Amino acid sequence: MTPRPRELAGLIVLGLLLEHPRHPYELQRICRERHHPLAGGLYHAINRLNKAGFVEACESQREGRRPERTVYRITGEGREEFFGNLGELLTDAPADHTATTTALSMIVHLPPSDAARLLGVRRTLLEGRIAALDAQQRLVAEHAHRVCGLELEHLSQVWRAELTWLRSVLTDIERGDLDWNPEAVREDPGVLRAGAPKLRAVPTERSRS
Repeated sequence: MTPRPRELAGLIVLGLLLEHPRHPYELQRICRERHHPLAGGLYHAINRLNKAGFVEACESQREGRRPERTVYRITGEGREEFFGNLGELLTDAPADHTATTTALSMIVHLPPSDAARLLGVRRTLLEGRIAALDAQQRLVAEHAHRVCGLELEHLSQVWRAELTWLRSVLTDIERGDLDWNPEAVREDPGVLRAGAPKLRAVPTERSRS
């Protein structure tokens, strides 16, 4: 099922709070800087997450004459919600471009080994969908004019392009050419900027389980 925009907004908020406690204004600024596809309303997402117990207020800040700002942090339940939803989005065969983009923008919070495992599941599902689509295209070609199946041709090309990309990413992770340390990223996201030292992946409690 395709996630609603507000659910994707919640995933982004949880991912950013996984790094550090932040107030909504800072969350909004970071989303712009990192080009996160934040949809559905930031403040609405925070309110929903707060009511669900996934985030909680931890302090208030005031700068000069600016209004007081509430700082939020992710809870233990929020961490479980984040990693569970992220895994579902990454293993779901493509149905919505925005959902895929959102999940990939948060994949850095997973150890490379976990990311490879989830993307491997996605690759297998995608291969199955392409095979089924090929059979459908052959059936259309036998009984109808080609114009009746142009949407299938388009979908086939889109899925095959993603499959090619998935395979290349998985190869890079397996070879160690694409490597990162999610703990280091959460402590200082700036390490991902161009020119930063290569981040060696380290096992985490999540990857050991």
